[in-house]
Amino acid sequence: MGKAVDSKRPVAPEGFERGSIVHAPVDGQADGRETWEGEVKRGLFWAAFGGMIAFAAPNIGSVIAAYGICLACFEREGSLLWKALLACLGAGALTAALVDLTQVPLVILTCVATIAVALLVMRNKATSGCLCALALALAAATGGVEALYAWIGGTTLPQAITDLLTVSGEMLSKGANISAQVGVDRAVALARTYWPMAYLSGAAVRVALALFGARLALRKRGVVFEKSALMEFDAPLWVCAAFVVGMAASMSAPLFPEWSYWIKFFGENVLTAARIALSIQGIAVGLWYARQRGVGPFMRGMLVALMVWIEVSFVVMSVLGLVDALLANFRSLERRRWGFATRSHE
Repeated sequence: MGKAVDSKRPVAPEGFERGSIVHAPVDGQADGRETWEGEVKRGLFWAAFGGMIAFAAPNIGSVIAAYGICLACFEREGSLLWKALLACLGAGALTAALVDLTQVPLVILTCVATIAVALLVMRNKATSGCLCALALALAAATGGVEALYAWIGGTTLPQAITDLLTVSGEMLSKGANISAQVGVDRAVALARTYWPMAYLSGAAVRVALALFGARLALRKRGVVFEKSALMEFDAPLWVCAAFVVGMAASMSAPLFPEWSYWIKFFGENVLTAARIALSIQGIAVGLWYARQRGVGPFMRGMLVALMVWIEVSFVVMSVLGLVDALLANFRSLERRRWGFATRSHE
């Protein structure tokens, strides 16, 4: 009983206790400092590079800059955050100034929107409402800058766009057959009505791509997202209000003959913008239901394409999104509606 037994185990070196964990150096790393410094340097580089190419490729620049800012600054804010922001803004503004001074405000707007998305993601405040408002603000600011340039040129933004569309339509119609000319005329007519959507769709794409880049950086830093950003999309109530206002304006335009064109112009653009947001919500509901049923990623991708076609043809997904936002809450999201929190289908 009391006899000592040799376990044949090696004796621990002096200074180490049983149960302690020793991490072997990897690639010359004695600790995590080299990894930390490497991530910061790469993040600052990508932030500057994204801002630099925002002049020529704003969508790609948004992805890269948001990735770099989050890679360098996530859980390390402070002076590093200011360095990343200055790297993005400074590189973007300097590149645009060297190539075309008139593009400096537009590049700065793209960089500012990208920075805003990165900050929202790092601070876990990137809600659908914030992102929708940011896209709307970016579209309005971009349109404002171009309206200012048009005013300096002695015209207005709507007139400049109308003239551009007229010239483009004439060029495309030359040498085309009758059916092609009819198609060009219809496309020009639609563009004259919905040209504000070009600003909004461009801004929305940049915000979405910046969100993708920021989430990609956080995944690299070890953050796990249980759901995709699309599946979590939840339109704010003001989008539903915009949907109703746009529909009402479009339908009531004939009642005001003197202002019917502008009322219809306003109503159709507001209705289309809200419809896009609500259709995304409807698609998110469909994806959530497919995931609950165990549908794989490939088939979910095919389902997205099918739902887009259904929306374009029958306006079904936007109606589903409106019902989900106002009444149903199919995905059991935690919301604050009408001043109190709701969570259905517990």
